[in-house]
Amino acid sequence: MKQLKFLLLLLIASTTVFGAGKTKAPIYTSMSPVSGYIGTSVTITGSNFSNVTSVKIGTVAQSFRAVSGTKITFTVGSGTSTGIIYITNPYGTSNGATFAVINPLTITSVSPTSGRIGTQVNITGTGFMQVNSVKFNGVNVNYTISSSTLIIVIVPPNTTSGPITLTDGYGNIATGPVYTVTPSVAPF
Repeated sequence: MKQLKFLLLLLIASTTVFGAGKTKAPIYTSMSPVSGYIGTSVTITGSNFSNVTSVKIGTVAQSFRAVSGTKITFTVGSGTSTGIIYITNPYGTSNGATFAVINPLTITSVSPTSGRIGTQVNITGTGFMQVNSVKFNGVNVNYTISSSTLIIVIVPPNTTSGPITLTDGYGNIATGPVYTVTPSVAPF
């Protein structure tokens, strides 16, 4: 009996000394999707998620739900911008990959709003990095994405007056003002 008691005490001491059975900090494995708009639903996988106390993108806390010890879901909250995912429990914080917040697709201005074939048109707005189609009056035109807020188009031949429309890879559509094609001046 004395030996059994000694072995039991030895087992308890070795468990405490070597950390067996201790709860650990969260461990990030993956996230899906890795980018999206405000309101996007995100799933994080990893381990030690049962006692998570906060999930942040950058410094902005997200409202989350620990689905299991290996999965957390959250919806990207208002005011969030692109940043690293941080998952915290009482034993530490794990940082994950960067979540890229995509600005909504909008057209804020077009300059100029009229001109001849060959005129350079600057389209400004937000969310342009995912644009995959630019149309003038429903007809596809070639374009250059200069930045997330600027698209440049040279008005091609056979373009007719009509609204400018952008479409992104998520299926979002932004419609801008009408571009009016003016006639070319004939040489004298």
